[in-house]
Amino acid sequence: MGGISGASIFDGEIAGHHLTVTVDGPARFAQLLEIIDRAQHTLQLFYYIYEADTHGQRVRDALVAAALRGVQVTVLVDGFGSDGLPSDFFAELEAVGGRQARFHAQFGRRYLLRNHQKMVIADTQVAQIGGANIADDYFTTLQEGEPWHDLALRIEGEVVARLATYFDDLAAWTQADKYGIRALQRILGNHSDRHGSLRWLFGGPFQRPSPMTRMLRTDLDAAHRVDMIQAYFSPNWSFLRRLGNVARRGKVRIIAAAKSDNATTIGAARHCYPRLLGRRAEIYEYDLAKLHMKLMVIDHCVYIGSANYDTRSLYINVELMLRIDDRNFADGMRAFCVDQQAQARPIDTALLKQIAGPFRRLRWFIAYFLVSTVDYTITRRLNIQPAPKRLG
Repeated sequence: MGGISGASIFDGEIAGHHLTVTVDGPARFAQLLEIIDRAQHTLQLFYYIYEADTHGQRVRDALVAAALRGVQVTVLVDGFGSDGLPSDFFAELEAVGGRQARFHAQFGRRYLLRNHQKMVIADTQVAQIGGANIADDYFTTLQEGEPWHDLALRIEGEVVARLATYFDDLAAWTQADKYGIRALQRILGNHSDRHGSLRWLFGGPFQRPSPMTRMLRTDLDAAHRVDMIQAYFSPNWSFLRRLGNVARRGKVRIIAAAKSDNATTIGAARHCYPRLLGRRAEIYEYDLAKLHMKLMVIDHCVYIGSANYDTRSLYINVELMLRIDDRNFADGMRAFCVDQQAQARPIDTALLKQIAGPFRRLRWFIAYFLVSTVDYTITRRLNIQPAPKRLG
């Protein structure tokens, strides 16, 4: 495993690639700006949420400066997550040759379909991925307000070129006069890796489980040890059962959110706890800040990216995860989970009984039903068509 470097919890080499994992908000933002400032040829950015606040303006200004020095800049944002972004926010960037577009920025049956990815790619060689959007709350400290507690993975090496090619296809789909779900399915399927120590896995609106969901299912079915830090934890019963099975034959540790932007998601997670506790899983709730991490350590594999362990991420949203198969890296990220556990409150059956009377348990059930069943069913019926057979 690589050593600790400054604000990084990992900084080392894996399969010929340099990986850095950073948690501190200001350090993650400094890393983002450094990637932009060092770009010489191309910059590709996609963010689910992009806000026109202090950090959003600083990123835009850095992109304008990059375009002025000859870098080809393309910015994509999700039309739902970034619906508050002024339409002319990137006008200065476009004036100097940059390009920008929105993913499904219109009302109608596609409005509930979201691209939840976050990435910046420079020169097809360096990328930063993770859970953080472009907004002040993702890059500040506890002393500055109510930040999101998140992490970022910086990766440098040849695998980044495959992500850049995916971005180009996604940009072309987003800006096409006519676009369809089947074309999006082909992009997500064709760019998902099936082999290698480092694999890009994409999720999205497939009739069958996406490449990301299939790989996750395969890993869980064989696992004996799972550690998760999850902002939103409300899987369907199939994926909840898989975790329970791992807990029965090995060990499961889950660190979930006690603070969030949506109390419904916390209630939905707590509805899942009793089933897992009954199978000897360990559960903790992080309450020092709003938890926004999406980290899974499954035996010797690590998943880092944009996907939560909830029904929308597993089956509907367009998501991006990097699966890293490296035992030393997995041990390091599992040690990080231990560190986060020490800052979280343990949840057990006795505590749940103490804080949850019949009315609160009913609220938790309704919350789970809304986020895992109602939202899932409506969005799939409006958006999802069968995938081409060759993607199976």
